[in-house]
Amino acid sequence: MRKRIICFICVIAALCFAACNGGGDGVRGIRPPNISVEEFYRIPSYEKSEEPLIGLWNVNESDFPMNQSRVDEIAAAGFDLVLTGYPDGGQARMDLLERIGQAGMKAIVNDEKLTVPFIQGAGPFVRPFDASSVEQIAGHPALYGVLIRDEPLKPEIEQYMVQRKKDFDNAALRGDPKFFVNLSSLAKTYGYDSHEQQVDYFVEKINPPMVCYDLYGLTERNGKNVWDEEFLSVIERASYTAKIKHGLPVWMIKLTSGHAFDGVPWEYPSPSEAELRWQTAAAMAFGTDFIMDYTYSQEDPTYVSLVDKNGDRTEMFDKVKAVNLEAGAWKDVYHAFSPGWIGTAGLGGSHGKVNGMFRRLAHEIGVADMDAVKSVVTDEDVLMGYFKDGRRNNGFMLTNGSAPTGATITVSASVTVELETRFSGVQVFEKGVPKIYDLGKDGKLTITLEPGEGKFLIPLVKK
Repeated sequence: MRKRIICFICVIAALCFAACNGGGDGVRGIRPPNISVEEFYRIPSYEKSEEPLIGLWNVNESDFPMNQSRVDEIAAAGFDLVLTGYPDGGQARMDLLERIGQAGMKAIVNDEKLTVPFIQGAGPFVRPFDASSVEQIAGHPALYGVLIRDEPLKPEIEQYMVQRKKDFDNAALRGDPKFFVNLSSLAKTYGYDSHEQQVDYFVEKINPPMVCYDLYGLTERNGKNVWDEEFLSVIERASYTAKIKHGLPVWMIKLTSGHAFDGVPWEYPSPSEAELRWQTAAAMAFGTDFIMDYTYSQEDPTYVSLVDKNGDRTEMFDKVKAVNLEAGAWKDVYHAFSPGWIGTAGLGGSHGKVNGMFRRLAHEIGVADMDAVKSVVTDEDVLMGYFKDGRRNNGFMLTNGSAPTGATITVSASVTVELETRFSGVQVFEKGVPKIYDLGKDGKLTITLEPGEGKFLIPLVKK
C-alpha cells in the first residue's frame, strides 16, 4: 500500500510539472514547417488584469478640468489610471468618476482636505480626518484610491499618518478604496539612512496596500544628460523590500516632465523617447507593478508637461503615448508574472567594462539561480529579471542595460540565451507584440535590444 501511495504521488507531481513550461517530455523538439506554432507549442494564456499598469498624475486640475474629451485623450494614450484633483460638490465628483470610468480607467482622487502638508518642528497642521467627501463617491467602480500624502517626512508618519490610516480603515468606505501615499526616493533628505529603511518603516507603521515612490534619476549638468549611478539600485531595493520582504506591490513614478529648481546647479531634463522607454523597461525588469508619469499639467512654467499652459498637447505627450501603448499591450501577461518576481541579474557585456549602476545592485541574482536557462552571452550590458507566474511558468525580462542619454548614445545589445533541453521555443513580447521563435538543436535564441528597450521571454515546451 505504501508503494502505491508513493507511486500515485509521483504521477501527480509529474502531471503538475508537465502543466507548466517545465513540462513536455524533457526532449527538445524541432517544429516541422507544416505545423503551426499553436499546434506545436503549449502557449500559456492569461486572464484580463483588473489592476492598473500605467498611470498619469494631473496636478493643475483647476485650469484643465477633466472633461470627457481630455479623459478620452488620456485613455487613448495608454493610461489606465489617473490621479487627479477633486472638484467641489458631490455630483461634480460623481460625474468626474463617471467620465473616467467610461474611458476604461480608474482614478485616485486628490482631496486637499487629506493632503495638507506637515510642517516639521511646528506640529502637524492638518485637519482631522473627514471621510465625508470620500463617502460621497465610495463604491463607484472607477474609484481606485485616495491620495493621503505626497512625499511625507519621517516625523509626520509617526505623528499623524498612523492615526490617519486607522481613521481611514475605520471609515469602512464602500468599495474599499486604496489608502495611497507616495514616498520620495531621496530617503536621506526625508529622515532615513537608506531607501530600504524608509520602505521598512513605512510598511511597519502604516501597513499600506502598496509601496509607491518617485524616482527622477536623470539630470542635466553642463548641458549633458547624466544618469544617477544609484538609479537601478533604488528600483532594486524598493522591489526587494516591498515585494520579497513584505509581499506588497510596488509602484514607481518616473521622470516625464523636465523642470528646474532655484539655487541648484542642475535641472531635470525632458526625457527623450528612449529615456522614457528605458525607465519603464528597467522598472519592469525589477518587477515594478505600476508606473506613473508626472505630470499631465502643471502651473509651474518650468515644467514641460504633457499639455502646455493653453491646454494643448506637447511633444512629450506623443513620446509618452508611444512608450505606454507598448507596455500596456501586454499588461495581462506582465501582471500575471510581476507578483512572482524573484530577482534580477546585471549581466556585463563582452566589452569587459564595469557598469557603475550594476556594481551598486545589492540583491542581485545570477543566471545559475534561474530555472530554464543554461547560459546567457551578451555583447553589451543587460538586465535580466526572473519571474514565475502562478502556474510556475518561467518568464524573463531582458532590458538593455546601457542607459540612453539624449540622442548621443545608440548602443544596441545582442543577447544569446541558451535554454534547457525541455524547451523547444520562446514567446517574446517585443514592444508589446507577441512573437514565437523556434529554437534550434543548440537551444539558443539571439535577441536584439535597441537603446532603452526591454523584451519579455516565456520559454515554451512542445505539446
